[in-house]
Amino acid sequence: MTLIASFSKLRQFMFRSAVQRFPTIYFTPKEGPGPGDYEMKGKPPHPVSSCFQSKIPRLQPIRSKIPGPGTYEPTRQFPKQPRTIASLGHEHSIFFSNTFGF
Repeated sequence: MTLIASFSKLRQFMFRSAVQRFPTIYFTPKEGPGPGDYEMKGKPPHPVSSCFQSKIPRLQPIRSKIPGPGTYEPTRQFPKQPRTIASLGHEHSIFFSNTFGF
């Protein structure tokens, strides 16, 4: 089956072009089955993988050497009290003094 159009139908209405836009070599029938007449058997697709693969298993149980809360006896030590501004004034009298001048 060949598709041959008459030359008068090839002329475009707007510009009256005589150039043949689609040569008949593109429309020649080809040998073989048509689309959808066969089933291709190819390899199954390669599974998607990341380039940042780690060999270490994730989310392992945490084994800490520090005992958990409530497993030790609290001590009766009081924490060290922070230094007051008055005690700092003795060491840095220029910055924390009430007197004017040096």
